[in-house]
Amino acid sequence: MAKYDQEILNAVALRGTMTVSELAEMLDVSDQTIRRIVKPLVADGKVEKVHGAIVSVENPTTAPFPVSYTH
Repeated sequence: MAKYDQEILNAVALRGTMTVSELAEMLDVSDQTIRRIVKPLVADGKVEKVHGAIVSVENPTTAPFPVSYTH
């Protein structure tokens, strides 16, 4: 996996959808860099790309890591 792949997958899975600009700001890279990084993720079916945004293919309410609750 490339340098930012997992960070993008985690962020999109957590929020369900993120714009290219939001991802670029989060990772401190250009919009074009995000598009270049996301292209193989889309080809592999890990995320979907819609106009200006990246959408999770997972259930957006399911976190990409275990969440523990304390009562």
